[in-house]
Amino acid sequence: MARKGLWLVAALVLPVLPAQSAPLAFSVQLSEAVVVDTGGGVPRIALDVGGVTRQADYTGGSGSDTLSFSYAIQAGDFDANGIAALSPIDLNGATISDAAGNAADLGFVPPDMSGVRIQTYTVAWASDPITTANAANAVFTIAKAPIGASFDYSITSSGGGAPVAGSGTISGIAHAVTGVDLSSLPGGTLTLSVTVTTAAGGTGASRTAEVAKTPWTPADLGASLALWLDADDASTITLNGSSVSQWDDKSGNDWHMSQAIATSQPAYITGGLNGRFVIRTDGNDRLGNTTTSLFRNVGVATWVAVGKYPLATGTGNSMLLFCSTGVDALRTRFGLTANPSPGGQFMGVAGRRLGSEGFATAPSSTARIVGSYFIEVGQADYANARANHWTNGIQDLTSASFQTAGNTSDTNPLFVGVFGQSNVLSPTNTEIAEAIAIEGPLPTADRQKLEGYLAHKWGLAADLPAGHPYKAVAP
Repeated sequence: MARKGLWLVAALVLPVLPAQSAPLAFSVQLSEAVVVDTGGGVPRIALDVGGVTRQADYTGGSGSDTLSFSYAIQAGDFDANGIAALSPIDLNGATISDAAGNAADLGFVPPDMSGVRIQTYTVAWASDPITTANAANAVFTIAKAPIGASFDYSITSSGGGAPVAGSGTISGIAHAVTGVDLSSLPGGTLTLSVTVTTAAGGTGASRTAEVAKTPWTPADLGASLALWLDADDASTITLNGSSVSQWDDKSGNDWHMSQAIATSQPAYITGGLNGRFVIRTDGNDRLGNTTTSLFRNVGVATWVAVGKYPLATGTGNSMLLFCSTGVDALRTRFGLTANPSPGGQFMGVAGRRLGSEGFATAPSSTARIVGSYFIEVGQADYANARANHWTNGIQDLTSASFQTAGNTSDTNPLFVGVFGQSNVLSPTNTEIAEAIAIEGPLPTADRQKLEGYLAHKWGLAADLPAGHPYKAVAP
């Protein structure tokens, strides 16, 4: 018989076909009607899908001049440049003949199918949500990508920071990317973007997946967090008008600080520090807790605070977080006085003393921080009678020796906002934004996280030194 012309008409032309249940269908049009006998097999047309040969099976049209074919997209199919149909039709055991019973010519001119692109791969987070516990070892998966193909990924946070990027090679239908360190990204929505490139050089459109990253907070310190006072957390503040009658502890230990006498209640200041609330003490203001077990007999203790000394140096007023009414109140002082001389430096824990007796020099930055908000970290190592201190992330007291007191059973109440020596509680003039106390050693990494957390929360990141791991972004 004369050669019959056949041509392929793509019935579905889309920019990109992802993994889907519906097959890719198309038709072959002949110059005359034909009869298809599938008794011995099913005709098929070979497709080039990204360098891999796939088969589209005959689905109908016998008795007409148009035959239909269908291809079910498979896991791993990837063609970024458009699929191609390969001539001729493969009978695969079937017969195709005209009305007279003559064998049809199975060759055809392949159409332009460059617009039909297939990429089945997907990406998904296996670590969800991202927390402090898994941020350094997060996992995501790339599924249904061609084995042996390469991939590149980038992860960004809605909270900012430099993207985390990487690459690799697909090793299986479900390829897990493990050990992704996201600890440098701030909290927010993390967006993963993955592109896959086949060995033939075809690069697909990116696939994305989102996951929430929980911002780091002091609560992540766990059992070592002894006390956490946050002036900007309105849920922890009980007001009597514009004064504070109680400041609740957020650590879970319920070391709440309260004051029933209205004239001794500190002020609650709106927008005291970069639009956030702070507590201001002056005159006879103080908040107290009668619990007798707080910070007793600990081997190492650390306090971290954000506040300022509003008055000039040499006044004796201080940003003390706690002070006892004990005969020797040095034992229960936390913080530094505004006086930068060695005799004005006190760091202490209830039942232990750390004061001017043991300090040869004072932290050098004390004078310059008077009148400005700053981040203060002090740590007392009682086992070795040594103290360390940091101001705005810079260590200004290193392993200074101090005298420890024998009294470790002080049962006097603790106060915020007063300065005590002997039996006398003197009022202080200070503003406190946040105060945190830790029982036990505080590793450097956790100290820096605390500094970064406080700096970004209270708008003090510019005061952190260059090279601080959290100067640019919060932990």
